[in-house]
Amino acid sequence: MNYFWQTVFATAGGGAATAADRLYFSENTFATLFEIDMDTLADISAGGRAAPSGSPLGIGGIEGRIYVNSMNSDKTYELDPDTRIDISGGGVTSPSSYPSGVGGMQDRLYVSDYSYQRAYEIDPDTMLDISSGGYATTWANPNGIGGMTDRLFLSSYNAGTSRFQEVDPDTLSNIAFVSASLAGVGGTYDRLFACSRTGYNVYEMDPDTLSSINSASSPSSGWSGAGVGIGGTKATV
Repeated sequence: MNYFWQTVFATAGGGAATAADRLYFSENTFATLFEIDMDTLADISAGGRAAPSGSPLGIGGIEGRIYVNSMNSDKTYELDPDTRIDISGGGVTSPSSYPSGVGGMQDRLYVSDYSYQRAYEIDPDTMLDISSGGYATTWANPNGIGGMTDRLFLSSYNAGTSRFQEVDPDTLSNIAFVSASLAGVGGTYDRLFACSRTGYNVYEMDPDTLSSINSASSPSSGWSGAGVGIGGTKATV
């Protein structure tokens, strides 16, 4: 099966957003991780760096820390925010059998499972499940998961039922949704981003209307039915 996957990730800590906020993008086909500018959404990492394992579907983080999921190894890795090199000793096996999105809000980190319609809260240090087997998601095939301040968002893709939604951080139940074919989702302290499942675009999103307020072409156009992700982090100060 071929999946087109995008993940946007921003890592965020407490306090107001600062210049320390950083946004990242993972690309599946060539297993490459990029840092992108939050305003222009353009690559600022000179073409990216190889992921620690193939098929990096989701990238995201919390409090100055970033993580990436690999479909090939079924593992979650913590990365150095500057070099995007694995600092977790080879990663930790995910509680998900098909880890797609990874991301969170404040000090809470989550992993979504594309195949089994579940999402898990994991410990940021051990990357092990702390949610007693996870939560069922409202719609099938959850792609990206990530948040900003105290709000959590989830994208799901299934033929005819593609959704972008805000979810309850404690139960993963739906709060609000729109129909949208998005893959990755992630944010910094006060900004939310997503990337499309088709069309090779990245977006800044309005968290209240769940609609796009800025868009640009992704930093890579080499996808061939694979997946990518987007997410960010804010360094603690």
